[in-house]
Amino acid sequence: MDMKIILIAALVLISACTIVEEQEPFCGDSTLGFCNEDQDCSRAGCSLQVCQSNFQDPISTTCEWKECYNHLEYNLECGCVNNQCQWN
Repeated sequence: MDMKIILIAALVLISACTIVEEQEPFCGDSTLGFCNEDQDCSRAGCSLQVCQSNFQDPISTTCEWKECYNHLEYNLECGCVNNQCQWN
């Protein structure tokens, strides 16, 4: 009888568990180009995965999409931090 209770309790605990998937890290790039303010920075590249200075020549990248490029999923914006364009 005691073994049945333990088995039922274990099944209840296991069924209450959920698997938490770890999110892949953000994989966009930053050029760390010069800026004075956020407006000096913009997203570039085919998938808009690069944060670069508007004072730099446009960046060319391959055209592919990865979920880890989605800056909104990571709550990131391309902006000016310590006079460098970067995701923050």
